[in-house]
Amino acid sequence: MIKHFLVPRVKENIVFHGSDFTELHKEVPSNVLPKFLGGVGELDNSSVVQALLDMEEEIKTLRCQMLEGAQGA
Repeated sequence: MIKHFLVPRVKENIVFHGSDFTELHKEVPSNVLPKFLGGVGELDNSSVVQALLDMEEEIKTLRCQMLEGAQGA
């Protein structure tokens, strides 16, 4: 359903696996996937989340700059 809205270049690089992880595991080793994706690894992205929270003001500023630039284009 989503693929209909994507440009061809993006469509070619996205693979939807659904709920059967057999094909996903052919592309991504199960030892790097969290359990909810049929893997054996643990997903701990807390350090990334904290880094983003620490940069919240900078991210807001960049977002505003990007939006202003897009409006001026």
